[in-house]
Amino acid sequence: MSRGAGGQGPASPIEAENRAILILGGILLLLVFLDLQASEQINLRASTDEVTRPAALIQEKIENGVDGSAERLQGIREAVRGEAEDTVRTGVENGKNALDERLVPIKRPIDDILNSKMEDPGSSGVDGRIRPEQLQADPRVQLARTEKGYHLYFLRFDGSHSQIVRVSRSADGPISYLDLLNYLRSGPRDQETGLLTAVDRTIKIHSVSEKDGVITVDMGDGIHRMGASIIRDRIHQICFTLFQFSNVKAVRILVDGQKPDYLGKGQERLKLPEYLGYPDRKIQVYGSSS
Repeated sequence: MSRGAGGQGPASPIEAENRAILILGGILLLLVFLDLQASEQINLRASTDEVTRPAALIQEKIENGVDGSAERLQGIREAVRGEAEDTVRTGVENGKNALDERLVPIKRPIDDILNSKMEDPGSSGVDGRIRPEQLQADPRVQLARTEKGYHLYFLRFDGSHSQIVRVSRSADGPISYLDLLNYLRSGPRDQETGLLTAVDRTIKIHSVSEKDGVITVDMGDGIHRMGASIIRDRIHQICFTLFQFSNVKAVRILVDGQKPDYLGKGQERLKLPEYLGYPDRKIQVYGSSS
């Protein structure tokens, strides 16, 4: 049996009705509140997906762009490196070839030089060629009775420009490679006016030998004297003089028994090839001297 308010007797029908209304109202408010909360959660999820999805796409595009840029940059870097290496390699080769050409213009392979006959500077009037069968063991060359002499090559200067001048001399007896080089060291005769020699007495000739057509000249370090142009003239005098022998195919220069990489000193030095060929240079004829 229910009681009224304050526990004083049974509750009246009105009080019971009011209590039921209050309970139903509370339940209704709770349902409304839960419905609102559910709606907010749904809206929040929807808005979150709309925001994060573009952000993810943007991040993906940025990453793809960075990767592509890195690949392109690597390609450019490799291309530039390859071009730089090719340029340096080409420059080094061109520089080496230019140094070689400063001393001896002939660039044929040594096998070609050794297996071919060199051009002879002699004229029909004075044939300076010595035939191989005339070589003796020391080695000395006996000139035949029909031979009129040999040639020496000196210098003539026109201002600062030098010219190679061929002088013809007669021979009364056998001559050798060493004889000819010593004639160069002695210089032109008094009647051979206007001529000079760069192969002077300060340049010692230790030895001259021949093997398989290659003449090896061992000289003192005096060959390094003077500048590049004089050293070049000096080498040309020696080569022209030795190449009048028809068996000579190439010339090697040694200094005190060693093959130097360069002749001269400092910036005036010239690169010395292993083998010297016939110089590519014009020759002037001075005339015969007795």
